[in-house]
Amino acid sequence: MFLLNNPFVLAEARHLAARLNSAAKDDPARVRLAFELIFARVPTEEEQRLALSYIAATSWDDYAHTLLCSNEFAYLD
Repeated sequence: MFLLNNPFVLAEARHLAARLNSAAKDDPARVRLAFELIFARVPTEEEQRLALSYIAATSWDDYAHTLLCSNEFAYLD
């Protein structure tokens, strides 16, 4: 719950979304960049498709927040 409601995490999600929007030319490139920055890997085709669908329904701020709250970001494998 901490990651979902913490003002610092929400602010970092907004900063990440702004960075993605300024650094990449289109949504697929932004999703790839997000995965590279956050997970140090490229997204699978399924992850790319789901991300683009989610972004179309919400916003880049929400998507960035979702990535920062993910298990893959929070835990080392």
